[in-house]
Amino acid sequence: MNTIFQINTHPATMPSRMFDPMLEKELAFFKAHQAELVQQYQGKFLVIKDEAVKGVYDSEMEAYTEAQKSFQLGSFLIQQCVSGTEGYTQTFHSRVTSF
Repeated sequence: MNTIFQINTHPATMPSRMFDPMLEKELAFFKAHQAELVQQYQGKFLVIKDEAVKGVYDSEMEAYTEAQKSFQLGSFLIQQCVSGTEGYTQTFHSRVTSF
């Protein structure tokens, strides 16, 4: 069973050791283009990889399901497209089995 959890990745509230440095460029891309992306995709969930939007979805689960078909886990960012810093999140997907 896959376990999905989300944490706030706003730099002011998160220790740097918790942020995945491999996804820094994806989050930086979102921040740099946030205004235009929100204007176009308000409230949607974006799959961002290689500093580009690779998919736009209505739910986080749909974004994850579709992205993992094409990309290796840990190589893409799922970001809800909202304004402000509250939307800066990072989702981790684990293959840990719950008992």
